[in-house]
Amino acid sequence: MKYTAVITAAGSGKRMKTQTAKQYLDLCGKPVIYHSLKAFEESPVDEIVITCAPGDETFVWQKIVKDFGFTKVKKVVCGGAERCISVKNGILAATDADYVMIHDAARPLLSSGLIRLCMESVAKFGACVPAVPVTDTVKKAEDGFAKETLDRSRLFAVQTPQCFERELILKAYEKLEESGIPASKITDDASVVELSGLAKVKLIEGDPGNIKITTEKDLFIAEMLKERENSSGCGNL
Repeated sequence: MKYTAVITAAGSGKRMKTQTAKQYLDLCGKPVIYHSLKAFEESPVDEIVITCAPGDETFVWQKIVKDFGFTKVKKVVCGGAERCISVKNGILAATDADYVMIHDAARPLLSSGLIRLCMESVAKFGACVPAVPVTDTVKKAEDGFAKETLDRSRLFAVQTPQCFERELILKAYEKLEESGIPASKITDDASVVELSGLAKVKLIEGDPGNIKITTEKDLFIAEMLKERENSSGCGNL
């Protein structure tokens, strides 16, 4: 069975308030996206597809794929205005895959153990996502006031890579388009499968360290975690 990692790198990262998209910012001397690609390059996955913003294709090929020697990257494809459009473009480009592992380029602390767990789990369940239990008390709000306290024992924060049988996720995306639900309302790929009713999505044990870089604070935390991994440190702190 063939596994393809689809790395989504088409976002602009507006919340970082920088001219450079967050996936290309420096993290321990390398672009953020480098760390996600390295994790999959050194894993058992067969190939990698990258989705990027329109106009970034040459930059990604030359400055990321070629300069860092990522041999498993086979295609760089243009993303869309919304995340789910970019993801579908990446899945369509993974023509030989039996399973796709959709991962945010902005999650650079992905571990080899989590990749292997995802591979084993998607082969067993057909659809799986890593998740960690919510530890904070969560309130449902209305008009700026707390309306209801949710049962956190049933709440999980999901991560990537989100993994699916390729044909399953493609059919789910087709049903999404037929439903007329705006692409802007879809924040992850598991919800596409959930809405389609085609399969249940298995929650597997995530990694609290597998954080997503959204703000400057997240980037600082990622550098601290990377420094802990390497005795030599990042050299940026």
